[in-house]
Parts: sequence; structure tokens; C-alpha cells
Amino acid sequence: MNTQHSTTAFERQLRDRVSAYFEVNHCSKKANTTAWIKTWSLLAVWVLTLGLLYTIKTSFAGYLGLYLLHGIAALLVVFNIGHDAVHQTLSHKSWINTAWGYTFNLIGGNRYAWHLKHNLAHHSATNIHQYDLDIETTPLFRVSPHSRYRRHYRYQHLYILPLYCLMSLLLVFVMDFKAMMLMRYNRSLRTRVIKWIGLIAGKLLYIGYIIVLPVYTLPLTAGEVVTCFLLMHALVGLLISLVLLPSHFIAPVAYYEPSETGGLPSTWTIHQLLTTVDIAPRSRLLNATVGGLNANVIHHIFPAIHHCHFLPLVKILAKTAADHHIPYYQYSLWKGMRQHMAYLKKMGQPENIHHP
Repeated sequence: MNTQHSTTAFERQLRDRVSAYFEVNHCSKKANTTAWIKTWSLLAVWVLTLGLLYTIKTSFAGYLGLYLLHGIAALLVVFNIGHDAVHQTLSHKSWINTAWGYTFNLIGGNRYAWHLKHNLAHHSATNIHQYDLDIETTPLFRVSPHSRYRRHYRYQHLYILPLYCLMSLLLVFVMDFKAMMLMRYNRSLRTRVIKWIGLIAGKLLYIGYIIVLPVYTLPLTAGEVVTCFLLMHALVGLLISLVLLPSHFIAPVAYYEPSETGGLPSTWTIHQLLTTVDIAPRSRLLNATVGGLNANVIHHIFPAIHHCHFLPLVKILAKTAADHHIPYYQYSLWKGMRQHMAYLKKMGQPENIHHP
């Protein structure tokens, strides 16, 4: 989707202040030493939890705990390593980012499919109906006033949390394939075949080490292994949903239909402020655990900056927005969750249908 160039005084000053921050502090926009220590540590934790699953002899409840622990480790890898790597923010060297991006493939996802649905679809067309795959949630639930209404949506605020428990499984076994089928981006047939082979091979590898191998090596029945696998993904799905979705599925964000010109309805930066809300963006704990996704506005405006720099940049954004009387919304964690649920209830009512 085409984007308008930044032309407003607010956008110019914001970019000048952000650039000045890096110049004054003599630091790179990529991962710093602390971030690299966290990156290697989280990968080591992921390997360790997988190793414990195969080496510790315990009961069914014990193995379930190990599966859940491994799922949380995998989720931390997604938030803090894979996401940044696909955005090319870990290093100035592209091959390093590409290599770390394959952590998605290790944990059941796919680096290229994530790039298609997240970097290209979501970031370039945030909250644009039929372009942003993240808001194309029908027929399960409805977040955009431009989406088709179905009667069961009136109850979506009641069934949404159990549905969120399915999100991780949908991302691994549905959304990756959907992104590959819908978004080709002028790739040659040979390249698409290679990408499809990589996608399928990665899924088979994941199923192999997380389901098939445990069935043959652990003192569990096939049903118990599958139960552990499903409950692990239920926890991961719930956590990933509550981290990723409230910043866009919430009032007062705006949703748009595609324009006739194929461009955004406003300049790039303003569009991100209108379509994204921050949830506790100044929390050091959240920044460290969810990879800065609690400061989603600054991430959307500057997707090439690593999340280790977000805490001071959020302050710069808030001050610059206030100086220019530009709306910038941020909620506490608790209020953000409440507002998210209230928005889902609102979008489930038949009167909230857009009529062009």
C-alpha cells in the first residue's frame, strides 16, 4: 500500500528528536549489548526447556508442566528475537537478522510467512479492511466496523478468551498457509516453490520434535502427549493474544476501508497514532518480557529500531505529541485489558456496522 511522505511539523520534529537521542547517546538503533545477552540467554532457555522435556522422568502432570514451560520459552523467543529479527533490528548486517529470524521456523512458525502477514500486510496497512490480515478475523470474531456482521458476534466478548487459546495453533497451522497463498508479492514460481517447501518442512520438523518423538521416547501415551501439546498452545495462544491484540482491538483506534488511490488516509506517522494504542509503554518489565510490543505505537512509527530503545523513545513521542496537540493514547495494563473487552462487546452489537 502506498504511503504519504511525512510533511507535518509534528512528524519532522519527532524524527529530529529521535535522531538526536541516538546522536547524543552515541548508540546504534540496533540491539545493544544487553539486548544481545538477552537474545542468547532466551535461546539457551528454549534449548534447555526442550532438553528437560526429554531427560527428566516424571508424571503426566510433570510433563505437562515441562510442556508449558517450553511454550513460554518459545513465546519469549518470538517476542524478543524472531519479531525483531524479521524487522531487521538486531543487527546492521542483514544475514544476521535473517539467521535469527529462522527461530520462527524452530518453534513451529515460518520466518517468511510472518514477514508477509506482519511486516508487509499489518505494518504497511494497519487497520485497513481487506489489507491488514490481523483484522480479518471473521467468521470467528469481529473487530472492524467494515467487516461483515454475524449474529454470534454479540457474544464474542464472552467467548473471546477461550478463542484466544486457539490463536497459537491458528498462527502455526492456518495463518502461515493463508499468508503464503494470499500474498505472493511478485515472487517467481521457483522462489514460491522453495518457500512452500521450507514452510512444510518446518511444520514437519516442529510436529516431529514436539509430538512424534515424545510419543516414542517419553513414558506417555499418544493421547497424553497431544493433550500436553494442546494445553501448551492454549497458554501460548492466550498470552500472545493478550499482548498483540489489545493495542489495535480497542477504542479509540480507527479502522478504514481501502482508498481509491491505494494509499493511507493520512501520513504514515499520523496513521499509526490513529490506529494503535500503547499498553503500559513505560513498564521496564513488560518491555523486557514482550519485546517492546507494549509500546506498539513507537514500534509502528520506527519499525527499524530495536525494542531495547523504546523506553526513552516513548517519552519523546509523548512530549512531541503533546507539543503539537496530536492524540497519543496509552493505557495501564489493567485499563487496557478492560477497554479491549469493552471494544469487543461493542463490535459485537448489530448497530455498530459501517454504512458507506
